[in-house]
Amino acid sequence: QGRCLGGTCSRCNPHLLVLAGSAAAGACMYLWWPRGRDKVDAMPSWATLPRPPTKSILGMPGDIAEAGPDMLSLLEEWSEKVEGGSYVTTVGGEVWLALADRAAIEKVLKARPNSFCKNSKSWRKEPGLFMAEGDKWRQQRRSTTPFFNEKQTTAMIREFARTARSVCEAAAGGKADILKYLNQATLQVLFATTMSTRLSMVGDCAPDAGNPFLTGIKTLMRAIGRASESPYQIEIITLCSDLGLHWLAGILAPRWSPMVKAWDHMDKLGEDVMAQRMASIERGDSPKIGGKGWGDLIDSISNLRRESWGGIMTVMAIAGSETVAVTTAWTLYRFAQNEEEQARARREVRSFVQRSGGVQDALTPEVFSASELPFLEACVLEELRLHPVADSVVNTHSSMVSFEALGCSFPASTKVVPLFKVAMKRDMKEQFGWSDIDSFRPARWLRADGSVDFDKESALLSFGAGPRVCPGAKMARKQMMVLLCSLLAEFDSVCFNESRSGPGGSLVKQQMRTTIEPGNLHLLFGKESASRDTDAN
Repeated sequence: QGRCLGGTCSRCNPHLLVLAGSAAAGACMYLWWPRGRDKVDAMPSWATLPRPPTKSILGMPGDIAEAGPDMLSLLEEWSEKVEGGSYVTTVGGEVWLALADRAAIEKVLKARPNSFCKNSKSWRKEPGLFMAEGDKWRQQRRSTTPFFNEKQTTAMIREFARTARSVCEAAAGGKADILKYLNQATLQVLFATTMSTRLSMVGDCAPDAGNPFLTGIKTLMRAIGRASESPYQIEIITLCSDLGLHWLAGILAPRWSPMVKAWDHMDKLGEDVMAQRMASIERGDSPKIGGKGWGDLIDSISNLRRESWGGIMTVMAIAGSETVAVTTAWTLYRFAQNEEEQARARREVRSFVQRSGGVQDALTPEVFSASELPFLEACVLEELRLHPVADSVVNTHSSMVSFEALGCSFPASTKVVPLFKVAMKRDMKEQFGWSDIDSFRPARWLRADGSVDFDKESALLSFGAGPRVCPGAKMARKQMMVLLCSLLAEFDSVCFNESRSGPGGSLVKQQMRTTIEPGNLHLLFGKESASRDTDAN
């Protein structure tokens, strides 16, 4: 009769829809799995490559489902247990290769965009720089390159310092949700550097904390985070994307649709705010805030189609703000753990500030230079090694052709997961003889004369490699340096709020989002004398 009998339809009982989706996903895995297994076992050259040391009777999918949001740690743990670090398996009928060999990873990354891609059937109609492929990527990369040059990033230092000052003011109360403040600060910089628009976003009561763009990016990040917490859904989304069945992903993976909706909303916001900025430029009532040498993102991408503006803006908001905020937060976490390194970095910063005549004079394009702060720069390099910005899951690649790696042949459509952290650890241990490879030891990056050893820096894979290396790497590192310099100059101590982060930060755990965040990180920022003149320090 078309009536529901006791909540047995999916409209009244959403759990039935989830159950149906799980059953469909299981059927897909069952149908695809034998074909993928045959792919692996049929190739004699793969006999030397180990399989992941799984524990679940369901194999890799079972272990991943149990790991949940800590999936990346599981992949790295497997790598530590197998000989050579790299391993091969099948997921949903496709061959997956987890690479922990630095040379092999660089070979894959350098072969882009001709032989490997993020996803040949992208679910974004107008993907931003991070997800675009082929001609779309080349056009966006050519247009945005001027925005990231050395002259431009140096001109931005004054704006970096302005937002860093806001972070210090927000943290002055002592207890600080530092990652939230850093995210707000980097988004504030984003507005200034992309649209020459100054806002005040940092702090719980900031005037522009409710800005629609800021609210939109928060919603999107939460949606991405929720999707990342479910490896099962990631597998379903990957499978559906490869087949071009994006509508099916919304049915089988309930967390997919909110993420797509939030992303579409952000693209629309980005397109609208950039269109408003372009209109103000045409009216002649929108001067550049950076003065000489300043050029915002709109200057770089004004030659692109309007439809691509939103995608570029969204990617800039995620990649440009998240990476800086998260790496800076992880470095502060290390300072709270290691008082000696924190004290050494603070002495270096305050000596530089004193020589420069105060914080305001030190943090200017004319004066600020990373070469004046070699130990602080070494701290940033060490943290980039321990927590690479480009995590493995986000940077999974699909091969468009058959290829060779680790002395074996792999078929087209192989998924390649680069384990950056493990690869750098193995390579640096062998190349430089570093023994305490899991410890925070910034001095390992310094030469005998105290300067940064840039030959060692070239071994970092934190921002990727090859043609698709992060174009904003230098800008990101410069902003991190300014943020850390300001906080160390302002405060006499950085320690854990143990009531929330546990003794010695024991409750702080890495969380897989778009980047690897320090979950549950709460810090205390203290001053020995409240009356001390902060500008003199």
